[in-house]
Amino acid sequence: MSTLLRHSEVGGQTMILAATVEGVHDIETGDTVLDGRDVSFVARRATESWAVVAGRKIMRDSGTGWYEVARLEGATGLVAQPVRDNRVLIGTTGAHVVRIDDGDVERLASFDCVSYRDSWKNPAAAGRPDVWSIASERGAVFVSVHVGGLWRSRDDGQSWTNVLAPAVDVHQVVAADGLVAVAAEHGIGFSHDGGDSWSGRRMAYTPHTYNVWR
Repeated sequence: MSTLLRHSEVGGQTMILAATVEGVHDIETGDTVLDGRDVSFVARRATESWAVVAGRKIMRDSGTGWYEVARLEGATGLVAQPVRDNRVLIGTTGAHVVRIDDGDVERLASFDCVSYRDSWKNPAAAGRPDVWSIASERGAVFVSVHVGGLWRSRDDGQSWTNVLAPAVDVHQVVAADGLVAVAAEHGIGFSHDGGDSWSGRRMAYTPHTYNVWR
């Protein structure tokens, strides 16, 4: 399985990266990094790149080469979202959020005890809920759980607010330039106020991803 990341550099240079079982491939140049490694997710912020390798290793490249920052225990890393220099959030199986801050690893207890968590069910994983995506925008962090709704934190992960109910069945959340967008079971949704209100479009098919690029 591959994941795609498109990132626009300063000056208009665009990168399209694919995370695969054989490393991270630059679609336009053909270059490969982390060659031969099983990379399940790649993310980028400013001059930093992050990768989830083999579901356990969290690796980082700030311009001087890739190195292992931390290793997950107990759950498999599925997605990553850099939120500031040296800090990344990892979404895992079992619907947990792990914060890695300059090498220190902390599973966020605040997310583990949100309301109605016991009712989350993921039919795609024998009932086990998983974090399918994380986005950040203007100091807010958004976490989508399949199937457990969309959650927002505005206080660095200390507390969480449910901004889209589990019934919406969010598959992916992305955010950029004041816009938060979700791809859900029966359509796409948009918020221009950080998730306080939503507009959307219902579709006859299921949109698996909806990408918003800077």
